[in-house]
Amino acid sequence: GLAWNKDDILLFVDFEQTINKVPAAGGKPQKLTLDLAGASGARFPSFLPDQNRFFYLTRGNSGANAVRLGSLDGRTNKSILASQRTAVELVVAPGGSPAWLVYASDGAILAHRFNLTSLELEGKPVELSNSVGTAVGGTGRALFSAHSRLLAYRAPESSLYRLVWYDP
Repeated sequence: GLAWNKDDILLFVDFEQTINKVPAAGGKPQKLTLDLAGASGARFPSFLPDQNRFFYLTRGNSGANAVRLGSLDGRTNKSILASQRTAVELVVAPGGSPAWLVYASDGAILAHRFNLTSLELEGKPVELSNSVGTAVGGTGRALFSAHSRLLAYRAPESSLYRLVWYDP
């Protein structure tokens, strides 16, 4: 996974499943120190609007995934969700509120309201689709992209080349 913030800092995951940061202009990558809470690695970083904090996904030794929150300055490191989540992205409405953590779980795409001040989930998740495909090659990662009010995702295996758009 790769994330690029407005300050031209790139986050990427290396072969050891460690999140690294590097300036977009180039330079030597720096490994970020994250508390993985017993997980085997970190993947799929996604920046929050403050351009410092980011979500990432961990995979535990038991196979369970967790969504965690880290930061470039190392001050934030906490668990947000624990379960079989396979993809994660933060969607923030224009003006900064509301924010939604959008994720895939058990073949569905869910959105859960996220408070950018308290860094906590609020209320119950809302199902956006109950039929999302996973990555080709057996990785099991759900494929979707959610920005603003538009959601694009890959349909299940039975329709390999059909792109479905959902615009509430």
